[in-house]
Amino acid sequence: MKRSEMSSDQQQGFYQWLNSEWARCNANTVSIENHVVTYLVGTNGGGVAVVAAFAGAANYTSWFVTAALAAFLIGLLTVGMGLALGHRRMAGITRALGADHRQFNKNEIDTVILENQHHERFKSVSVGSILAWVSFAAFWVGASISVYTFHDYVTLKAGQTVVAPVKSSC
Repeated sequence: MKRSEMSSDQQQGFYQWLNSEWARCNANTVSIENHVVTYLVGTNGGGVAVVAAFAGAANYTSWFVTAALAAFLIGLLTVGMGLALGHRRMAGITRALGADHRQFNKNEIDTVILENQHHERFKSVSVGSILAWVSFAAFWVGASISVYTFHDYVTLKAGQTVVAPVKSSC
């Protein structure tokens, strides 16, 4: 049924249904995106603080720290790009929905366009989640290596902790 063939009540009911579906999809997606980004920033932010503390205590900058921080920042960038790409795809679907919905009846929209919007949006969130976990793993591997690297600089053989790096002259 085309929009021109719908009664006023049918059109109002159709748009109410369409808006509720769109709102539900967006609410679910935003929740997932916020979870991914919050988890990534929170956990890796703690890791940055730990590594920075070791670096400060040793008064020594290791390339491991640089690599770990770079992995973290690159991870954030890639996740952000993945989510931005998802929003861009959704904007295209929104335009298509606005342009084409008059040619579909309710069931066709439900099975074609709404399935597409869920697929595109959640696909991008899945990619963002994978990138988040990859950057999470890369950062903590770098952080762990950094901690072991600093161990020799902050601890003497007798077990005394020093603020400056131990510089052996022998």
